[in-house]
Parts: sequence; structure tokens; C-alpha cells
Amino acid sequence: EMRCPNVPKAMLAAALALLLAGCASLPVASGAGSDRLRQRAEAAYARDDPQALALYRRLTERPDARAEDWFRLGNLHAQRVQLEAAAAAYREALARDPELAQAQHNLGMTYLQLGVQALLAARRGLPDVDAQAAASMRWLACVMELFMGYPDPVTCRDPEVREP
Repeated sequence: EMRCPNVPKAMLAAALALLLAGCASLPVASGAGSDRLRQRAEAAYARDDPQALALYRRLTERPDARAEDWFRLGNLHAQRVQLEAAAAAYREALARDPELAQAQHNLGMTYLQLGVQALLAARRGLPDVDAQAAASMRWLACVMELFMGYPDPVTCRDPEVREP
């Protein structure tokens, strides 16, 4: 048992009670506080204010952060080409709301950008004439044509197969 000389037990108990009461009254993500912060973040986001990123970071640190808060944080990271951070924010938005199609779309686009960056970095290390690099470029061209709505892109066909 720990003893504090010259301090009555009643005073220790009172001090402990005050300390615990003080901890209970510390600000916790209250609805009103989060609502005010969300209003400030939304206003900054709407006017492309650089402070929007810091505000959405604070907002998403709160336990009552919404999927839309994480989605906007992802957008802010994506605008700054912070693609890993954007992908993480979009994944968190989808964890909170799996039906948030905009977050799914932006996550897919972010993954594509990350993939293209990785392929371009790899390309710099490959020889100028390389079958693997050529296949990667055909695949990227095929993906782009599919995104543009071409039903049967020529670039998606096997170059080894001759058509009649």
C-alpha cells in the first residue's frame, strides 16, 4: 500500500475524485462541437480554402466522423496528389458507408493513378525494346478505350491473333 506522509486519506480521496471529475468533463467529440467543425470544414471545402484539409483531418479524428467527411478528406488529398492518403480516406469512407458510390469511384481512380505511376517508374528501368512494357502499354490503352465507352476496343485484342 502506498503511503503519503502528512496527507489525510480524506484529502487524497477528494483529490482523486476531483481529478476523475475533471477527466469526465474534458471535451469529447460532442455533437455540437462536431457540427460547428463540420460547418467550418464544409465552408472551407466549398471555397477551395487550403484550411479545408486541416479541418477535415480534425473532423475525421472524431468518433462521430461521417463517411462524407472521409470522402472529402480523400478528395483533398487527391487534389494534392497525396494518393496513398487519398486511398486510405476513401477506404474509410466506404467502411462507414459501403453504398457511397462516389467514394468507390474515386478509390478506383486513385488506384489507377497509383498503378500508372508504378508502371511508369518500372518502365524507366526496363530496356527500350521490351515485350513486357509493350504488353503493359497495350493493356493501359485497352483500359482507356473501355472507359471511353468503346464496346470492342482494338487495343484489347491479342496482337498475335490475326483477324480474317
